Amino acid sequence: MKRVLSTRLIQGLCVLMLASMTVFSVLPTQPVKANGFESAAINDLWVEHNVYEDGVKGILIHAAFTAYNLEDCNDCQVVSYFKFADGPALFCNRPSFYCTSGGYLATWASFTPLYQYTTFPDFELFLPYNEIQLPSATWHLMFTLQISRRSDLFYLDEREYYFDFTTS
Repeated sequence: MKRVLSTRLIQGLCVLMLASMTVFSVLPTQPVKANGFESAAINDLWVEHNVYEDGVKGILIHAAFTAYNLEDCNDCQVVSYFKFADGPALFCNRPSFYCTSGGYLATWASFTPLYQYTTFPDFELFLPYNEIQLPSATWHLMFTLQISRRSDLFYLDEREYYFDFTTS
């Protein structure tokens, strides 16, 4: 009898604990966090190669995303970190605007959402090809696009994109 009562007591406590928990479904097009927390969701990512910007040839990255609960946040950013497809990061061989403080090749831009839920249908980042300093060959590369706040140590959402790059 004591064993049955303690088992029922434990089951009852488990039901109470589950009832007090909130469960979130994390889907690619849904907010990563909910109930007032800051988050973002990348809805689409596409790339144009051999694009000229101010007379410089490069890669144009397009991202469609929604920012949640970041209204008037002025330290939001979209960053693309470039790597070899098998993992190691691409380093900058010279000081450049496209070089992070850690020496990694990246391109980034800031944004400020105007509303509680703000959709950016075509946010663009550009990286000149001449910033990718590699010997002549065809390279399997990738970039990781992240949406984050500069003041935080974590990102709100990220997506990877793989591509081949030929140098001559």
